[in-house]
Parts: sequence; structure tokens; C-alpha cells
Amino acid sequence: MKYLFTLIIVSLSLMLSAQTMGTLSFSVKTVAYSASYSPRHILAIWIADGNGQWVKTRKRMYQNTVYRQYLTNFKNATSNTYNATDATTGATLQSHASHTVTWDGKDASGNLVADGTYRVYVEFTSANATGKLYYCEFTKGPNAQNLTPSNVTNFNDISLSWTPIPSSVSVVNKNVSENISCYPNPFNESINIAIAQNESNTVKIDIYDICGKLAKTMSVSAIPENTLLTWDGSYENGKEANPGIYYITVHTGNQKRTVKVVKQ
Repeated sequence: MKYLFTLIIVSLSLMLSAQTMGTLSFSVKTVAYSASYSPRHILAIWIADGNGQWVKTRKRMYQNTVYRQYLTNFKNATSNTYNATDATTGATLQSHASHTVTWDGKDASGNLVADGTYRVYVEFTSANATGKLYYCEFTKGPNAQNLTPSNVTNFNDISLSWTPIPSSVSVVNKNVSENISCYPNPFNESINIAIAQNESNTVKIDIYDICGKLAKTMSVSAIPENTLLTWDGSYENGKEANPGIYYITVHTGNQKRTVKVVKQ
């Protein structure tokens, strides 16, 4: 019984400390309401945990800082800091439109957060007063999740997708790994893979899609320092790869380095 109890505690600890890497994509269209400055409005979109505690801001739109106080929930969530680290920022919005944000599962300090329930909050106001607020919940974890919540007052066309990075892919950095860099990133037609060090062995490059499926493999014999290779953005069968997230893994000797890239 003691052994079983210990095993349960260990299992729960592992579950609670799991930190799955992945990408969240969230879209929403705001809808005007009768207010002093409508349709002009200021807006904030942020990530919070399941208890509503702020994790990271993804979009913050206002020009005059005097009026940002009326984003009441955003103000309180960020403890009056209006933190917008790595967020999209801009001027006051003149009309209503769709907004799409992404999140890499990390907090404002760049730390990967634990798996569990999280929320995406959207707040906007067209008056010198608290405006409209919406949030939806999702589960950050090893399983993909796609949600299309129903329209609600002032918030339409809502969609959310959480796509975990396959466990077989170990991403070192979005643009650069040790002695490896990929550019331009994002890219449209082709992407350069720069290898800074001399390699006497065959260099193998595996390219995976976001689901961990091998999209293409390339290999080249011994290369000199500062070699530039190119992926033409196609699958193994020659078909053009779809837009999305890919992982370029470079095998050199006994090392394996992976870079996350985005095809537009």
C-alpha cells in the first residue's frame, strides 16, 4: 500500500510538471457596440492560467496611454504594468476586424509553462469606461486541440488550435541552433540552411512538419566551413509544402540540432 501511494504521488508530480512545447493559434472578430467613440476602440489579448492569472500578452492596441486604464481587466491582470513583452502592439483601432495571435507556451520571461488549463482573454472598449470581455479555455498538453466556440455578443468567428511539438523533435531555438542558422524565417519559397563549422562526415538534414511527419530528407558529403544549403520548400515527392510550421534537423557527426521555421 505504501509503495502504491508513493507511485501515485510520483505519477501526479510528473503530470503536474509536464511542459509540452507547442503552438497556440487563436482568432476572433470583435463587433462594435453603442459607445462614445465607437467604432474606434482599444484592445488587449492575453494568455492566463486556469485561475485567470496573467501569463503573457499577445496583442495590445492603444495610442494614448491615458485611456488604457479602461482596459480594466487587462490592467488588473498585469498589475497595472500593461506588460507587452514580445506582443504585437499598435495604435488605437479605427474599426473592428479579425485578430489572430499565436503563443509558444512560454511566459513573459521566456520560460515554458506547465501543462494544464489556460485561457485566452480578449478585451476592448470604445468608451472611457470598462468595455467588453471574452475568454475561452483550452488544455495545453501533448494532445492537439481544435476549438470553434459559438459566437457571443461582440465576439464572432472564434477559433483556437493548440498544436504540440512532437516528442521526437527537440527544438533548440526558433531561428538559430549552435553553428546552424536558417533564414529568411518566416520564408515563402525557399529557406537557406547555413552551417558554420567544417564537417568531415556526411551531413543529413531531416525536415518534419508540425505533426512530426518526415517531409523531406537531404544529405551532402563532407562540407567546408560556412556552407550554405537550401530547402526549396517541397516535400519528398516534389510537391510544394503547405504553409505552416516545420522543423529542420541537421545531423552532423554525433550531433543533432533542430531549428523551427515557418513557411508562409
